[in-house]
Amino acid sequence: MPQIRFSEDAVSLDVDLHAHFSERRLNMVNESKEFFFVTPDQVCEVLVSKARSLLEFTQNAESVEFLQSRRYWPEARLGTDYGDA
Repeated sequence: MPQIRFSEDAVSLDVDLHAHFSERRLNMVNESKEFFFVTPDQVCEVLVSKARSLLEFTQNAESVEFLQSRRYWPEARLGTDYGDA
């Protein structure tokens, strides 16, 4: 899972990202659901142009807790492509 870290004025940056990707919103009925049809690279490109304080962008984060949690999932969910636990 991609991981992005930055420091200054996260609220304004969040508003800017939503405005920039508004036409690519996944849920057109409930705007409080913050999912968009974009790639991590597209988000990173916008962050670099707007935030200027991008500290780190990791395309493949460890996801340790996510992978450890898989053992507690019902079998039906394990058929998804999330890598091996």
